Amino acid sequence: MDISIIIVTWNTRDLLKNCLDSIFKTIHGINFETFVVDNGLIKSENFKNSENKSAYLYSLTPRGLEEKTKATYYLLRRKMDDYERLKAEIRQLKREAGAVDTSAETQENTPS
Repeated sequence: MDISIIIVTWNTRDLLKNCLDSIFKTIHGINFETFVVDNGLIKSENFKNSENKSAYLYSLTPRGLEEKTKATYYLLRRKMDDYERLKAEIRQLKREAGAVDTSAETQENTPS
């Protein structure tokens, strides 16, 4: 590898796209790799205190993007499962308290 390019970004999708387009259009004849650190997805204090900062990087290669996509999918799935468990727990607590509003429950579970 001749060069590694690390781009730190936060909430700048269009700017990041322009930056990456520019890199891929202008760099020729050099073996390079590109990493993006998205500070919007991590707590800056955790990153600052981390002994392994490279754990916060993902490679812009097909494999790197695939890994990032899988990690995002599993995170979203866990959060959705947590959300469903919390909804069920709230419904149960309302039942136990005798404060069930069945019309609100029906609306909540009806697709828009």
